[in-house]
Amino acid sequence: MSKNDFRADFRAAIERVEADAKAIGVPMRDVCEAVGASRTTPSRWKRNTPATVELLGQMQEEVARRRAERRVKR
Repeated sequence: MSKNDFRADFRAAIERVEADAKAIGVPMRDVCEAVGASRTTPSRWKRNTPATVELLGQMQEEVARRRAERRVKR
């Protein structure tokens, strides 16, 4: 998965949470409060993917790269 794909998937997940909350009539403010996040966090995450999420994506790519290397060596 490329870095851009990972970012797009991350943003899509945030948008799904927002849409699902809206569909059941729960304000995002309440959802954020329930998990200990600021109400502005989802909006900020959509603009700039958090560093920890970026690192997770890079870790996944590294594991995939090494898996592919091992297949070639066999």
